[in-house]
Amino acid sequence: MAHKELDYLRIQERYPERYLPWPSYISVLKNIEGRVSGEELELWLKFVITKLKEADESNIRLNRFEREAMIKQLEDSNIDAPSRSALLAYLSNYKPRAMLGLHQLPNGKEWYQSKLNFYGAIQDSPNKVLATLSKFDNQNSKANVLKVMPDTQQPYILELLPANCQRIAGLNWRDGFINVPSTVAKCTKAIEQYKALIVTLMAVDVGIHYQGWSQKQAFVALNSKLALNEQQAQQLIANIVYFPATIFAAYPHFLKP
Repeated sequence: MAHKELDYLRIQERYPERYLPWPSYISVLKNIEGRVSGEELELWLKFVITKLKEADESNIRLNRFEREAMIKQLEDSNIDAPSRSALLAYLSNYKPRAMLGLHQLPNGKEWYQSKLNFYGAIQDSPNKVLATLSKFDNQNSKANVLKVMPDTQQPYILELLPANCQRIAGLNWRDGFINVPSTVAKCTKAIEQYKALIVTLMAVDVGIHYQGWSQKQAFVALNSKLALNEQQAQQLIANIVYFPATIFAAYPHFLKP
């Protein structure tokens, strides 16, 4: 499976990800504090600014979740680096893209399909996947209570796994160096109880990243199937935005036709 992950990471470099070196949900400044020199940090922050400007020239922009998360990290950090202030100033005047999902980015739909291929071993189009999901969803109309509170530090599918489920080491720092498909494949019985929840999240994932749903549309869709408070809904949406298609790691094991 490692070679598949490596192939996936190579493919990701063809898409807008190459312009976005700082996944905003990762606490980079906190993680590197005291571990790198001031000179190294300065170079990295300059690199982030350069890549964001290059991205803008290619019509690639952060969404508002990403922008706000980066600003908060910069404001909360005590790191003394000139480029920290420069990046904060740049982001303060930065206009994020209107939509949250990959849909609005150049080649965004193709990028999303590549993620479905890796995480869910899905070759079908997202629309065909939705048709499969709807068949299952029609059998489960009862609202589900959210038993596991989502965060934005790891894909939600990993949060649903019990602690004794071995996390398989991976190559992608955006997934916390965990190979998500391999990990889920080892623990499919553990997530059977969450099947209806996972199907709902898959549908919202496609809605946000492929169909261009707004945050409000995602909120309505989640609340039509799940018994959520506002904080839970917002956290689920943020997790879906930050970790596109990762929820589909469960797809081959109990949904694939």
